[in-house]
Amino acid sequence: PVITTPVNSLDTILDCNNNLGIVAALLMVPAATDNCDPTPTRSLISDNTIAGACPQEYTRTRVWYFRDDCGNISNTFTQTITVQDTTAPVITNAPGSLDLTTQCNNIGAINNALAAFPLATDNCDPSPDITYSDVSVGGGCPQERTITRTWIATDACGNTSSCIQTITVDDSTAPVLTCPANLTIECTAITRPEDPRVATDG
Repeated sequence: PVITTPVNSLDTILDCNNNLGIVAALLMVPAATDNCDPTPTRSLISDNTIAGACPQEYTRTRVWYFRDDCGNISNTFTQTITVQDTTAPVITNAPGSLDLTTQCNNIGAINNALAAFPLATDNCDPSPDITYSDVSVGGGCPQERTITRTWIATDACGNTSSCIQTITVDDSTAPVLTCPANLTIECTAITRPEDPRVATDG
């Protein structure tokens, strides 16, 4: 028999989440004709899967031949199905939803912002890894700073996406001055009263 399907015509490269495409590729088979047998028998002689660089990737190689009624065997035909993962995770938090601008004495809010983290989904990896790195820049005074936290979501195949969280710590609240009560002294007083000035700041 003579295989009539063009070489490589059944090969395909698919994303790991394209389940319908993978099923369709597995349903494809070559065709052949024979000079005397109108329906030569097709046989799948091997079907091997080789793992790729990560758990979601693999290459599946299938090999057929045809035999006519008289036992004549055709050349082989090979189909290669390559499944890859080139899609990065998607961080699902709205942009800016983890950002915070607050006063330096709002320790609870600062700690909550530092404890917050984004969520991510991936087309093939059910639990992408989420990491971060911080850059802290001082402000106009010792109490002020801006923390820029870069979050990175990485799937099992090394595809990454990122988002930025900004935590701004301000000190725009003036000190509170507690004034002493008025005092009246005689002009003959020998000593001046003690300085009672008191000021506090958040």
